[in-house]
Amino acid sequence: MKVLVTGADGMLGSYLVRELLARRHAVRAFVQPGSASPTLDGLPLERVAGDLRADRDVDGAVAGCDAVCHCAAVIDLNAAPALIREVNLEGTRRLVRAARTNRVRRFVFVSSASAFQFGTPDDPAETCGDFPEVYRGVAYAESKRAATDLVRAAVREHGLNAVVVAPTFMIGGFNCRPGSSDLLRAFAAGRLRVSSPGGRNFVFAGDAAVATANALQQGEIGEAYLLAGENLTYTQFLTLAAVPARRRPPLFTLPGALVLAAGTVCTWSEKITGRKLKLNAQLARLSLSFPCYRATRAIRDLDLPQTPIRAAIEESLAGLRAYGLLPGEKP
Repeated sequence: MKVLVTGADGMLGSYLVRELLARRHAVRAFVQPGSASPTLDGLPLERVAGDLRADRDVDGAVAGCDAVCHCAAVIDLNAAPALIREVNLEGTRRLVRAARTNRVRRFVFVSSASAFQFGTPDDPAETCGDFPEVYRGVAYAESKRAATDLVRAAVREHGLNAVVVAPTFMIGGFNCRPGSSDLLRAFAAGRLRVSSPGGRNFVFAGDAAVATANALQQGEIGEAYLLAGENLTYTQFLTLAAVPARRRPPLFTLPGALVLAAGTVCTWSEKITGRKLKLNAQLARLSLSFPCYRATRAIRDLDLPQTPIRAAIEESLAGLRAYGLLPGEKP
């Protein structure tokens, strides 16, 4: 099977293309024009440079492929909402249209768990339900939910053979770019001595790649599957990371009110200076939440592995060191 993988040089995409090649699929990697894509170097695949905002690029990438795994997205929460929507939603619309035109046999869309209502540590969400109110106004989450609805509508209305997978917070190697490894990078570099009171569900990106590859042949058409791992507070996560990161565990957990106040100050600073900061009011608010999920259905239908997050942390830190992204360490 010839498989188009968008975002092939991202963390998930880099694991996914390797998984597909190991299964003897032919892989066409769709990457941004001018992208160095070091995580793809030396792999026996076809690289195609293109822009999800350009019809011609998308049509050309899909032509001749049997299946599509759509991983690409703008994940920067500070990116312009118009850019996020144009890439994440309209880019998906272009791919769906091209997939229908070329009659691809399977379309796997990588959504995000943030597009679905979460649960609590005692009662994690197991299904892809309503949109969570805490993410209302967050362009990334809203774009992922809208794109998910678009794909599922194409299944109902046009017979698209598609499955949706929704990873939680992914941890792993192939992390040479800003993304979900930023938290670990800051901690390992000694820039993060305390933690926020919230938490996340963390999943190994390699496990998410296995389930995504399995979705080419497994899973119910039109269904959305949560690709989840372990529900951990940020304090628990950073404590797990302390030994492999060669750092002490967080000194303490910040009070929520202090986090919100700092976010408000940063937002005012952004408005005055025009400079984007790592923290703002929206990100501070999100950092207090603890969205919990359970991957019961993905384990059953997509054979999602459950690698311990400690192992994922170790692989992520190894990747950061290999790319020379930690102070004093060169590749």
